[in-house]
Amino acid sequence: MPNTPSVVGSALAALTLSLPAQTLLQDIQVGTTGGNPGSSITGFVLVAGGAYFAATNQYGTELWFTDGTRAGTFLLQDVNPGASGSTPGSFAADVLSGQVLFAADDGVHGQELWRTDGTTAGTGLFLDLQPGAAGSAPDQLVRGGTQVWFTADDGFSGRELWRTDLTAAGTVMVADLTAGAASSTIGELTPFLNGVLFHNYFPGLGYEPTYSNGSSAGTIMLADIWPGSQSSSPAEFTAFAGRAYFSARNSSSGRELYATDGTAAGTVLVKDINPGIYHSNPAGFVVHNGQLLFRAKTNATGSELFRSDGTAAGTVLVRDIYPGSAGGAPSGMVPFLGEVWFTATAPGLGSELWKTDGTSAGTVLAVDLAPGGLTSNSSLLTPLGARLLLATDYGGAGLEPYVCTGPGTGTTSLLYDVHAATGDSDPGGFTRWNDNVWFAATDAANGREPWLTDGTPPNTAMHTQTVAGSASSSPAAAVQFGGDILFAASLPGSNRRELWRNDGTPNGNTMLSNQPGVVTDPSDLVRLGNKVLFRARYGTSGWEPWVSDGSPAGTFCLLNIMPGTGSSSPNYLTVFDNRVFFVARTPGLGYELWASDGTTANTALFLDANPGAPDGDPAELTVANGRLFFHAADPTNGTELWASDGTLAGTAVVLDAAAGATASAPQDLTAAGARLFYTCDDQVHGRELWSSDGTAAGTQMVRDLVPGAGSPAISDLTAVGDRVFFLADDQTGFGRELWVSDGTAPGTQMVLDLAPGAAYGPMPGTLISVLGGTLLVFAGTDLDTGLQLYVTNGIGTTLQLTHYGTNEVGAVAFTDLYTQATKLYYACRTLAYGNEPWVIEFTNSGVPFVALYGSGCGTFVPQEPVPQIGYAGGLPALGNLGFEVTLDDATASSVGLLWFANGPDDIWLGNGCHALLATPMAPFASAATSATGAAAIATPIPTTPSAIGLSVFFQWAVLSPQGRLLNAFGLTNAMQIHVQ
Repeated sequence: MPNTPSVVGSALAALTLSLPAQTLLQDIQVGTTGGNPGSSITGFVLVAGGAYFAATNQYGTELWFTDGTRAGTFLLQDVNPGASGSTPGSFAADVLSGQVLFAADDGVHGQELWRTDGTTAGTGLFLDLQPGAAGSAPDQLVRGGTQVWFTADDGFSGRELWRTDLTAAGTVMVADLTAGAASSTIGELTPFLNGVLFHNYFPGLGYEPTYSNGSSAGTIMLADIWPGSQSSSPAEFTAFAGRAYFSARNSSSGRELYATDGTAAGTVLVKDINPGIYHSNPAGFVVHNGQLLFRAKTNATGSELFRSDGTAAGTVLVRDIYPGSAGGAPSGMVPFLGEVWFTATAPGLGSELWKTDGTSAGTVLAVDLAPGGLTSNSSLLTPLGARLLLATDYGGAGLEPYVCTGPGTGTTSLLYDVHAATGDSDPGGFTRWNDNVWFAATDAANGREPWLTDGTPPNTAMHTQTVAGSASSSPAAAVQFGGDILFAASLPGSNRRELWRNDGTPNGNTMLSNQPGVVTDPSDLVRLGNKVLFRARYGTSGWEPWVSDGSPAGTFCLLNIMPGTGSSSPNYLTVFDNRVFFVARTPGLGYELWASDGTTANTALFLDANPGAPDGDPAELTVANGRLFFHAADPTNGTELWASDGTLAGTAVVLDAAAGATASAPQDLTAAGARLFYTCDDQVHGRELWSSDGTAAGTQMVRDLVPGAGSPAISDLTAVGDRVFFLADDQTGFGRELWVSDGTAPGTQMVLDLAPGAAYGPMPGTLISVLGGTLLVFAGTDLDTGLQLYVTNGIGTTLQLTHYGTNEVGAVAFTDLYTQATKLYYACRTLAYGNEPWVIEFTNSGVPFVALYGSGCGTFVPQEPVPQIGYAGGLPALGNLGFEVTLDDATASSVGLLWFANGPDDIWLGNGCHALLATPMAPFASAATSATGAAAIATPIPTTPSAIGLSVFFQWAVLSPQGRLLNAFGLTNAMQIHVQ
């Protein structure tokens, strides 16, 4: 046992705890003028006398009803009592009986079928298809003929097609399309003739159109529109004049308009609207006056309103609402008072309500809800007699239910402020800038502009105003560039979005992408040495890769990959091997992998994974263990995991997890330590957690959380050190909770059941690694405090960080979590302040923590690992006598010297070495390293209350004949421990 001081903090002064766990940086937008959180309504389903919808407030997401008046808008039933919500969805109305079937989770039975007649007493569980807390998760409920059709998982046959006549005896599975416990992949259920149309995945054939007459024998694939293993992915089946119309794709014509009469011979292409391989993406189909209206895109017009009589000649543009290639993007089309109403964008009007009779002259603006070029953000248009229900946030109450009562006068009023809150500044885009944090926020006087904070309220203020007055520059996509910052923002007096550079002063803005007649809309900025690469619009020629060296002359399009008006649409920009790799669309090759060193000469196609016109669709580019991982498709293996060492010869499929052309479809690629974690479906175990070191032998399923073909719905993979945290429901009655994995089956465990029972605890999209990759912060809801932030080490210690709200409500939402050093910045919606910027300083949070920082130095031997500091035995909580400071990857069978100090520093020692402790620093203890280069020194945390708030900083020096420091030592990174 090495020599250890008896009291770690005996020479250090205790910190004064002066701040609460969470601190409001500034209530930037006071009052009710800003956008509010809204009730997040998810849709209306019409019945006699009104409409049902799901909406969110202090009861969670629950079932509401409206008759089109404010007085007649109310919560129908709190199906899952408390703040969790039952999340009702997939409504299907039975017009004859006046009943509505829907899916909901009452916290006991899991997601199951419920039924309502519009009264609280008449709202209850209809059928428990999968008894227990797991739930059958019924989905895609549609009314067709005398039946309601849906998909569900009864726990024996996987997710399959079902139908019901609204009696228990008449509720049956139609067909087990994927035999046994494995699930079929069914989507787009649509009533047609005496059955339903849908798409389904067929092994070796992909997603193709399928029809069922309600019997197993009568459930058949209609056509293999994209021959072979590729999917035509049919969507939006719409019945019209004896046929059903839909969009689908193949290799020769892209996604275009198709029709079917329910037979294989009658399933045909109607028209290639955007000729060649370019997609027209027809969508939003609605039948009106003997015509099929929809939106579609051409290279010349953008996305606009089209109509069809079912023939190629009769499929034509109705009106170019937004002239040129930008497109008016009509959406939400519904028949209303003899016309079709929809939302669309036009110059000078923003996105507003339009109507059409199917002719160009009869396609006009109906209501300008937000005059003066502002956008009303209307959606979910639903006719209710002479009223039009819709959701919009134009009135300042957030996204709430509204009613349009007079098409001639455009009278629109708020039905009910389901989720009232105060004004929002909507902070976002947190980015490190030297020792501060840059972000975008909105106030009434200045609009949306860049702000700067050091993590304290007095030093949180608007930094620069790109657009004077209350208009907004809407800054976004920031990246630090030397001592400056590059960001995208709008030009004064226009919506033209360009790349800017700020030198750190309020008036130090320089526009970089100032090219006459060119609007760039930069996004996805990544730093590569002394350049920044990003995606932007190349004038009228679509989205292409750009580069900037920080000067206007050095900011330009790297390469017009897709000539003409098309876009190569570069995405997934990722720095690897001194280049930026990205995915782009190439003429004749589809979406494939490209690479650039920041020069035009060296910007080129890197890999054509799926040779020829079909897309390889590489995605989720992720660097781990010295390799670039991604998933892509090829004709032999389907969509599988790939890895590259930066050379074409060293780029290949890692493992064909689902043998043959069937895809295992990897997702959520996440680097943690020397391994890559991800999910995939090997067609045997369902979609489970996997890991890879880049070799076939080192790629395997971590643990089968739901044995057999079932899947635990894993999401939100987040690396913390060499472990990965994620959300999953293992279907054992705990609901979706937080899990952690070290890459082994025994080391893959649920962290805690935050919301007891089948209720969901953690909030998706909020997991973040903090304090140098030692702890995880996440938002979650329990039954006592509502939605709050938590911190965990994943091995027994999980603590509540925040204390928002009262009466089990907590916060409304957390977004834009961002960490720097010992601070956590985030946007939080509360009922008291709306959506504003907050910060947690961990040294004042009451939470014990360990934070890693800095870089020491290794050895002169390139292959030898750099020694690393760490900890074991739990967090440094008061009285934890088992706490240890650890050493890994050091010189084997040597000696490690542990040093400590009362503060951090960064002192250059030469040869790439840094002392990371403030002076005076002192030796703490020594330990012999093992044959694997590991060591540990016991560092018991005292039980005396005076130790609370102490911080101690450690760094190892390791004896090594190859050491860079004085040819005798290697240095680790450093670690702060904070006692609470």
